[in-house]
Amino acid sequence: MARRPEFQGAGRAAARRLAEEFGDDLKDAFMRRDRRIIDLLGEDVAENAFRAFSIYHTEIEFLQWLRILNIDDEIDLQCAQTIARCWGDRAIPALRKNPYLLLSFLPWQRVDRVAAKLGIGRAEQLRSIAAVEAALNGQLEQGHTASSAADVVVAANTLLGGKANVTEETLRRSVKQGGAALLDGMLQPTGAAFMEEAIAKWVSVAISEGYEGTGHNAAERIVRYLHAAGASLTETQLQAVVKALTHRFSLIAGYVGTGKTTCLNAVCDIAKGEGRKIQLLAVSESAVYRMSEATGGPASTISAFLQKTKPGSGCLARDDLCIIDEASTLDLPTLWQVVRRLGEASLVLIGDPAQLPPTGFGLTFQAFLEEPRIPSTRLAHLARHCEATEIACVAEGVRSGRPPALSTWDNEASAVSFNSCSQSDVLPMIMRVLSHLTERGFSRDDVQIISPIRSGNAGIDAINAFFHIQRRIERQTSLFPGRCEVGEDDPIVWEGNDWDRGLLTGALGRVERVRGNRAWVRFSESLHTLTGNDRHLVAPAYALSVQKAQGSKWPAVIIPVFTSPLLDRTLLYSAITRASQRVVLIGDIETFYGVIRRKPKPAARRSGLYLRTRMNIESAQH
Repeated sequence: MARRPEFQGAGRAAARRLAEEFGDDLKDAFMRRDRRIIDLLGEDVAENAFRAFSIYHTEIEFLQWLRILNIDDEIDLQCAQTIARCWGDRAIPALRKNPYLLLSFLPWQRVDRVAAKLGIGRAEQLRSIAAVEAALNGQLEQGHTASSAADVVVAANTLLGGKANVTEETLRRSVKQGGAALLDGMLQPTGAAFMEEAIAKWVSVAISEGYEGTGHNAAERIVRYLHAAGASLTETQLQAVVKALTHRFSLIAGYVGTGKTTCLNAVCDIAKGEGRKIQLLAVSESAVYRMSEATGGPASTISAFLQKTKPGSGCLARDDLCIIDEASTLDLPTLWQVVRRLGEASLVLIGDPAQLPPTGFGLTFQAFLEEPRIPSTRLAHLARHCEATEIACVAEGVRSGRPPALSTWDNEASAVSFNSCSQSDVLPMIMRVLSHLTERGFSRDDVQIISPIRSGNAGIDAINAFFHIQRRIERQTSLFPGRCEVGEDDPIVWEGNDWDRGLLTGALGRVERVRGNRAWVRFSESLHTLTGNDRHLVAPAYALSVQKAQGSKWPAVIIPVFTSPLLDRTLLYSAITRASQRVVLIGDIETFYGVIRRKPKPAARRSGLYLRTRMNIESAQH
């Protein structure tokens, strides 16, 4: 009552008085509209409280049920409230019958303890079937949306304590009861299978219909546009633009420096000339900024677009064109949400297939590139010049396993350099590099440290701690409320979505000042007031992981390179391509060359989207 705005006027003091007066009978007192509540709160406040209680009584009953059965210690308050709001009056009878339904909200170990308290026997078939679902959820957390039956059996039996309780019959029952989906001998989490199937159906329809608005002379019109604009495209770039404008779904794939932005500009300019509405989207704030700067039009994060629109709301018309940049970072749930809003509009995905897979689960852009019947263009030749060309050439060498020859970092003519140092010297070396870059005109916001590892002297944690302490010593700065490693003048990364304040995951900012429980942080051009309640949503950002840096771009990046089981070509390529002007690699040169010579780790992420897309396309064609 003290926290919920619906109980207007009933603050902590009033809630305490009610608790003292009624104790465990408070719920019943509200249900019978007890006169003593009106006497304690006053007529208006009591009336508000009665109305609010009518909304929350199911939630209250559920919380009481958990307490009576002594399982409230396994299901925290926030989770319990979420369950009650989702399931309403069905929550208690559903969990009595099958407590393993809680796997949608809680990890296996806690759900299994709840089931034991509710009397579900350790050897019951229900538990074995639930272990299959939990095993698939575990695979999902690793990014996989499809797994072999053998892998699921091993994982499920491990959850059950190593006993071979899960058999092929258990798997069949799990599929029959909706706990898993079957795809060509593989098992999938039901939700992931549903999303993949919905996307695959949309794709199969979109590529079968095409887009007729541009007409049959699209190539001629594009050439006339380019001539009038004084621009030029390669033959491959021209194909990419034609496909984007004449199909309802198409892909533009290219490594760094191959002209993806050139294609994007041409598509936008020609589509605008035809009167088509364009929706430009990207995953990260920095990618949105670059997209808008390149095209001269408004762009939005996908998160903001999803927040402002509703599925099937008709927010996009048939002639509209939706373009998503940095599409290699697009996970399955995000694309599913976008597709639900597309209707008959067209979609173009632009991305670099050599980048790391999405942070979230599933594969999308990468899976579509495997299907030859989806209109796609692969840009292969470098199209940039100056510093970006050298960065692109080095990145290409890293990606293809051809170690590039690099000069030392103080070479004025080199955009990519390497300076050897030990792990114990990595922090002083970073300081020297930063000083060198500052002398060459780079501001502190122009340079980003990107580390492939988290622990050790060259890891993210050590680098962030070092620079935070340096800043505090130099300026006697105040700490962010509730944090000991973030303070005034520190760069930070925001780790959550706050739609009311317009702060989205991955937004980079800097703490300008701290006074008491308040901190003023500038994100891009906006100054936000944060408090101690936001302490869990901010993290230091002197150094970022390669995953968090994906989709962003800086004039210069510094990359420590030391032996790590996590480091491979793909990670190194992704880090290098975050820079537009200078890349400074520091560390062990033999490790650098060794990583490049070794074949990258196999694309271990397993997805069912390619197979579902192929099956839907074949079904539509027949």
